[in-house]
Amino acid sequence: MYLVELLQGNRRHTVGLFAEKEEAIEWVESVPYVHKQVDVFDEHEFVNYSMNFDELPLYEEIVWKKSRFPLTKYMFTPDDGEITVLIWDRLVPMDEVDGLTDDATQVDAYVIPNAEAARYIQSREEIREAIFKHYGKRAETGGVGSEDGEYITVENGPFIHLDALTVQQWDEKTSIKQFIELISQ
Repeated sequence: MYLVELLQGNRRHTVGLFAEKEEAIEWVESVPYVHKQVDVFDEHEFVNYSMNFDELPLYEEIVWKKSRFPLTKYMFTPDDGEITVLIWDRLVPMDEVDGLTDDATQVDAYVIPNAEAARYIQSREEIREAIFKHYGKRAETGGVGSEDGEYITVENGPFIHLDALTVQQWDEKTSIKQFIELISQ
């Protein structure tokens, strides 16, 4: 199942559940007020949908198959900016899940597949321990909860961003010494 919602600031309107992602996309793209933006990053296509308050009708029913969804500009405000049309990733009832749930987990500023989250977090903590052991009181952390994520700065030393690239470098290291040399370049 795929959930479609309309979001603006603290306002959240549930459109409904769709059995297939293609159906959710079909519904969203049938709304004449929806704008589609396609971005390509690392050869992956990302599609975002939005609406503008000024373009919304006073009242209209969006007809799709046998359903009718009421859409009105009064669901939103003119001051809270763009309205995001969100198609949530596949939702599976928890009683149907056998083992680890699919999807991903946010770790600081990054989203990591659930199957990799435990190892990723463990590697981040190993990096932190190794850097603090090597540099001692000259090292300190910052950026927790920020848009760019956590980092470690070393007085008169390197700036280490605790991101996926740093974790990959850690996981591929031949020794802690080699890793410290790599991040110090």
